[in-house]
Amino acid sequence: MRQKNTSDSEKSTDLLQKEHAPRKPVPASGTRARLRKKLPVTATSVHQRNTASASVPIEHEGWSASWEDGPKPLPPQDIAWVKDDLERGIFGPVQWYTDTKGVLKKRRVLKCDRMWFYPPECPGLVGSTPPTPELFFRSRLFFWRPVGVWRYSIKCPRSDCPGRDKNTTLYRSGYSPRVRHICDINGWYYMLTEVLCCGPCLQAARREGKRHFGRYNAWDKEILKQLSEAHRAMFPAALTTARGVDKTVIQLLRDRSVGNTMSKVWRQIQENHCQEYLNRVDLYTTLLTSLSTPGGIVAAVGHQFTPPAPATETSRTQTSSPCFSAC
Repeated sequence: MRQKNTSDSEKSTDLLQKEHAPRKPVPASGTRARLRKKLPVTATSVHQRNTASASVPIEHEGWSASWEDGPKPLPPQDIAWVKDDLERGIFGPVQWYTDTKGVLKKRRVLKCDRMWFYPPECPGLVGSTPPTPELFFRSRLFFWRPVGVWRYSIKCPRSDCPGRDKNTTLYRSGYSPRVRHICDINGWYYMLTEVLCCGPCLQAARREGKRHFGRYNAWDKEILKQLSEAHRAMFPAALTTARGVDKTVIQLLRDRSVGNTMSKVWRQIQENHCQEYLNRVDLYTTLLTSLSTPGGIVAAVGHQFTPPAPATETSRTQTSSPCFSAC
């Protein structure tokens, strides 16, 4: 009897200990299946993920191939910083997104807080590698986007637009493949723009089998006329059929007198362009001279330096006439 009572008391003690013991959390049924399939995170798996993400190409929103290899593209020395420079270029940081097919992709979207983009400054000293001439001949860029940056509401300029009574506004539809080369007082810069579309006009064009109306470049005169005077003054140039002239040059042409003719103004602009080009060439050759001193490493190896590109030809005097009349 004593042995039986002892065994009963031991069983009751074990039951009490089990009841008061801390219980482990039980995962849900779906979580159990995921825990079974979850693999341990190792350095190899992290490296594989990073390698997979690096292999995914980066898409650039709205980038046109004509800006690189078109009839009048951006110069090669400017494409690098315009497209890839995170601080000074036209694109923001890399973003991940999932397309309609569920594929994970990477892209960079256009910055919406500015229209002027300025290149890095010319180097003033020699680094670890010899400088290249492209670093000394980069130009600024103006990206005209009144709808994309200012959120401006612009109506269709066609008088017979089907949506005129419905107060329809234009919407963005990509970017123009054309690159405008703008002549400034002491150099050149480049201009891009967005394309604006009218939905009702495009539908009417499809019904009629035409493709000549419903799409407008934001730098067209019909679009610029709809902006306020203050916003229109922010457009920096007067455009011609081929290139364009900055408004600061137009101001010099307005102040003409008997001795200050249009030809004299353009001779002064050509002199300014030539002086700016020679200053950059002088800086480039000065840095190369410091590398090619007798007995130096570069002189001993016999490194061949790349000569600078020729200067861009300044527009002729006849180009100023349509610009002056446009302003």
